[in-house]
Amino acid sequence: MVTKVAIDSALLDRALRIGGEPTLTAAVAAALREYIARREQAKIVELFGQAGWNPDYEYKEDRGARASKTLAAEDLESLEGTMEPLADPAAQQRIAQAEKDIAQGKCSAPAEVAKLIEERRHGDD
Repeated sequence: MVTKVAIDSALLDRALRIGGEPTLTAAVAAALREYIARREQAKIVELFGQAGWNPDYEYKEDRGARASKTLAAEDLESLEGTMEPLADPAAQQRIAQAEKDIAQGKCSAPAEVAKLIEERRHGDD
């Protein structure tokens, strides 16, 4: 679908630089996916307090088993922040291509990667 939208060019440039998308269309699509995901996550808050309570549930019996599965809130947020971009089909394709490139010896030296990371960090200031 072709749509004309007026968007601040500085904002678009920054999104392209930070997101690493190859085209403006890809950057806008990624931004929309992230926007939708955040809004859907926010709807979860509406469910708080709506879950039913089972008075017969013996929580003390299950306490030991669940203790090993407990995550701190910041760990969960970090995990979600990692999984969300990886669930993106475009990201999965880039990862698959990167794995092929590595298998074929088409990869950058660690010093080159470090330099690119440093340039990105300074470019976001």
